[in-house]
Amino acid sequence: MQKSISEISILKNASLDGIECKSALFLNRKFPVHFHNEWSITVIKEGSELELIANQEFLISTGTVIITPPYVPHATLGLENSYWKYISLYIKIDFVKHVLNNNGADYNYFAQKPYIIMKDYNTANLIKNISESMDDNKKLENYITNVFNNLCADYKSNDFSTHDKHFKIEYLEEIKNILTNNFKDKIILYDFCKKYKTNKFNILRKFKNYTGLTPWEYTISLRLEYAKQMILDCPSLTDLAFESGFYDQSHFNKYFKKYLGVSPSEYKRNLQYFTSRDIQ
Repeated sequence: MQKSISEISILKNASLDGIECKSALFLNRKFPVHFHNEWSITVIKEGSELELIANQEFLISTGTVIITPPYVPHATLGLENSYWKYISLYIKIDFVKHVLNNNGADYNYFAQKPYIIMKDYNTANLIKNISESMDDNKKLENYITNVFNNLCADYKSNDFSTHDKHFKIEYLEEIKNILTNNFKDKIILYDFCKKYKTNKFNILRKFKNYTGLTPWEYTISLRLEYAKQMILDCPSLTDLAFESGFYDQSHFNKYFKKYLGVSPSEYKRNLQYFTSRDIQ
């Protein structure tokens, strides 16, 4: 088996609600189950990979577009000696609401779908253009709007793969909210057991069945999402580790590389951030 390779480049635009565009190439890399707290839109430029999204496996290849709402669990299972090169957009919820509402689309309908997968070369080309327009607000907003225009058109023709989320379970929703609001704190399962009058094995099993992740994995995803957002604002990676809820920088580095494919220092080095002063 060939050695693993990770190459990434990240562009962020502060003026358009912190939209992020990541270009990446990975060879022989697996990524554990995780989620993002933003919408993610990915196009596979080259290669193929085996993806797990909301407990469904997909073999994705060149030209595939994957749209995933926030907090949907997904993982890369890995194909031996296979590489995949892709572009991913990460877009905040309010911006997506704005675009969909302007199209007369029901945001809640899309947000309740754990994934949308389609072979659409027009959308794929739009996403590729976005990576070249991160410093131009007008073009960037226009391209993203057109991506969602295509999505709305596909929705009307019912032309894409999708799957409904299951019903809510109130106390599991409550646990999710507690973890989301306190992700920097240490998880104490006993507190949940006491609060909901059950045992830890029952909570672990039901929470994973409900969300796709254990409470610990859910918390790790929240911590890493926070670290990604704050990595340029915090001059010390050691301080960022503690600020994000990790015990020390060693654990921070370990989980960052495990879930994102590169170390925090590599991620920061390959991140270019546009501000309103940079954009004419």
